[in-house]
Amino acid sequence: MSRPKGTPKTGGRKLGSANKFNHEQSDKIRVLCETYNLDPIEALLKLAADENIELNLRVSILKELAQYIYPKRKTVELSAEIEMSTAPQIQIYLPDNGTSGH
Repeated sequence: MSRPKGTPKTGGRKLGSANKFNHEQSDKIRVLCETYNLDPIEALLKLAADENIELNLRVSILKELAQYIYPKRKTVELSAEIEMSTAPQIQIYLPDNGTSGH
């Protein structure tokens, strides 16, 4: 049975705290990068700049890196209701093209 809405949280991990597995993995990767003097972002940028690498791969690398620089855009949904007392008048003007005889 689920808890009723509005009931305060009890037990479990605190909101916003890092997942233990992810935290351990990121620490391990950070240590390995320092050990081998590697910067993953710099390495990816070098690959993206290498014109000998397939264009699709270079674009994928740049798209991956862009998410760390630019915020992702979210879809915005708009809805509106229009109330009109009379039917709208629509006028269409077509080019003459010299066929009207004027």
